[in-house]
Amino acid sequence: ARPFYYHLGAGQPPHLYWESSDASDDQGDKRRSHGYTPEVSRFARSDSGWAEGMDGLDAFIKNTHEVLGPLHRATAHDRLTQLAFLTDDRSVRKAVYGEGEEQTTVVVNFGSGDREVPSDLGGPVILPQWGFVVESSSFAAFYARRWNGVDYDDGALFTIRSEDGRPLREAKRVRILHGFGPPDIRWNDRQYQVNREETIQVT
Repeated sequence: ARPFYYHLGAGQPPHLYWESSDASDDQGDKRRSHGYTPEVSRFARSDSGWAEGMDGLDAFIKNTHEVLGPLHRATAHDRLTQLAFLTDDRSVRKAVYGEGEEQTTVVVNFGSGDREVPSDLGGPVILPQWGFVVESSSFAAFYARRWNGVDYDDGALFTIRSEDGRPLREAKRVRILHGFGPPDIRWNDRQYQVNREETIQVT
């Protein structure tokens, strides 16, 4: 639950991203993620998302910061109260920070195949390898193949944040950030299409 220190050696290939021509390359995200380790390349995607058309490193920084920044803010002063292995091979792990209504839960799939996990906000969630679901009182995020009844064939990354100080379930203003994958998301029993970022009014 800590933010990255972005430097070479964290899985990124060495290059000067501001001089890269990859952003205009016809090969798109596949070319821009070349040279990344497999786990990092998942999050260097930008197809249909906020950083579409940008270099892979830009997308990686944007995607990971949008998850890890708010996650660290939610957990920085909480202790780890639970660590559980949800599968026999220990590939699916659950971490809980804090207690009660202010607790934050993170579930990650380190295994090679898809796994279904329960989620308070997203119902039965299907996580691909390196997929995750985060839930706290004011912030949620996921990289999943299914969340809240919406299927994403190749996975999608979204973050959801309360913008009015209310708990996320009660918030009337909610910011949704779309990192990559299909832009459809269901929130509060209504489906939205978020191509980059949108603050919605919940009625």
